[in-house]
Amino acid sequence: MSRHLPLVTAEEMAAIDAETIASGISGIVLVERAGKGVWAIAAERYHAGSQTAAVFLCGKGNNGADGFVAARAAKADGLDPVVFLFAREGDVSGEALHHLQAAREAGVRIHTDSDLGKSILHQPLSFCRSRLRRIAWNGLEGSTKASSGGRNRRPQRVFGETSCR
Repeated sequence: MSRHLPLVTAEEMAAIDAETIASGISGIVLVERAGKGVWAIAAERYHAGSQTAAVFLCGKGNNGADGFVAARAAKADGLDPVVFLFAREGDVSGEALHHLQAAREAGVRIHTDSDLGKSILHQPLSFCRSRLRRIAWNGLEGSTKASSGGRNRRPQRVFGETSCR
């Protein structure tokens, strides 16, 4: 199997999704497969283990839904993932809402941008990385001060890069 897939436009992908759903595979199942695939590749690429901090940045749409599923898969693999939802929960609907609720029920920690007290979307990238790492390590309560106020366990590594813009 080739590791390179052909690129498609957003319109082409929407048509592919619609055709797949018309064939009897639900959108919820499509998102489930995509999110689990994302996690499988990330876990393999970054050698994720139980001490790895996994932070997922999710929006309110289906790409966010993929992230909720990936976070749930990380939780099932023994990690303690944290999700940042860059939208109001009331704005999440459809498959994304289904997978957000499933992630929460699985014990995934979910925070909104407003949980931080100020928007990290408008901060320098170095601030975003620092804040997200502290939250992954210490929990939200320990993120605003240098000392750990939350969990005692520290991950061996934080993988992947984040973009806050």
